[in-house]
Amino acid sequence: TPRPEGGVLVPDYGNTCLQQFSQHGQHEADLCEDVVNTPCALALMGDGTAWVIASDEDVLVRVNLTTGAPLIELSCEDFGEDWNSSANDLALAGDALLVLSAGDIESTCIAVLSAETGDFRFSFGEFGDEDAQLLQPKSLTVHGGLVYVANTYNHRIQVYHLSDGRHVR
Repeated sequence: TPRPEGGVLVPDYGNTCLQQFSQHGQHEADLCEDVVNTPCALALMGDGTAWVIASDEDVLVRVNLTTGAPLIELSCEDFGEDWNSSANDLALAGDALLVLSAGDIESTCIAVLSAETGDFRFSFGEFGDEDAQLLQPKSLTVHGGLVYVANTYNHRIQVYHLSDGRHVR
């Protein structure tokens, strides 16, 4: 994930930390060591905090990047009965935090939360291999009010409206 001041933060699953690198690729620091077990994705909030997925525990943790202190911890199992709890990726869009899941039968793959508090808002992106469905999605990004999802096993990019999760194309 790019840092506003340059360089990147990389979740280091094996070493249970976030690795900070300069814009020239030099290792600068290990952040939040042993705070988030098995980190696999992160979203920077712009206020010195970040949401991080602890993949083996199926939790999201909002951490202070300076002190390493956990501020909020959420179980992915609490994101609604229609959502699968195995999180893969995160994206920020204004006041929304999007959490991507690989999904499962009769579940949705994208949960929309409050970026500030982590409160669940709604979910969308039905699991499956039909039109408008997702099968093993791996990554997502948001641009211009649209959510773009890399839909691995369906070999396509799915596009949804951020405001209500309605499928576009």
